[in-house]
Amino acid sequence: RGSSGSSRGGGGSAGGSSSGIGRMFGFLKPGNFTGNYSFNETYRRDVNTEFQMNREHHGGLTYNFSNSPHQFKPFGSIGFLKEVEFFRWLTDFNFYLGIKQFTASSQMDRRYETNRIRNNTEALLGVNTGLLINTQVLKTWNWSRNYTVKYDLTRAISFDFNAGAQALVGEPIGVIDRVNLDAFNAYRDTVLNNLRDAGEVTTYNHTINGRYRLPFDKLPLVNFMSGDATYEGTYRWDRAPFSQDTIGNTIQNSRKLSLNYQANFLNLYNKV
Repeated sequence: RGSSGSSRGGGGSAGGSSSGIGRMFGFLKPGNFTGNYSFNETYRRDVNTEFQMNREHHGGLTYNFSNSPHQFKPFGSIGFLKEVEFFRWLTDFNFYLGIKQFTASSQMDRRYETNRIRNNTEALLGVNTGLLINTQVLKTWNWSRNYTVKYDLTRAISFDFNAGAQALVGEPIGVIDRVNLDAFNAYRDTVLNNLRDAGEVTTYNHTINGRYRLPFDKLPLVNFMSGDATYEGTYRWDRAPFSQDTIGNTIQNSRKLSLNYQANFLNLYNKV
């Protein structure tokens, strides 16, 4: 026998209003959501294999909210401050209240495979050995979750946060027997409980980045200079192997700080 498969996916979009109400509820637009799903099944048998069946499910849901928050400049409209270059650092002072981007993604990959070899001893040896051949089962159910947040506090200060988690959804051992209702109900209850617990997290990591553009250009005496300060922090957690729980989990982290500075001496000479 051959194989068969089907797939489907979807995403939608909807326009938003530029009014205050439209911006307030812009994060609920259907166009912020995208989904995907696919299914594939393969069945094979031959002279040595009684059957081999493989089923794969892939699906996920992603939410993405991109925003252009309003910029507030509380001192930008004060007339006498705007006329004095020394106060540029004050008139250019600004901040944003809303985030720039938020993304959350959840993806699942599930594989279920069963196979059993044939008892060919009679054909090969001429003797029926009556071997007990068990059905072999392979199950994997992976669940990955990813998150991104970007926020500009001001035009000069920005942050972004990225995180990801890999989890394993546990299933009872053995063949999924849908004929035995008691066994199938016990299997279903176990899986549902594991899904409600978000699976068994095996890996988690996140990265935090921050950037500050130094305000040299706002001060007349040093506006020939430019520079920025950056920060990067990382964290990773790995669960101990299931077969070696006693060795403990693994944690890694790092931090990096950098300061970049430039001076345009042509602009300095023009001041002299």
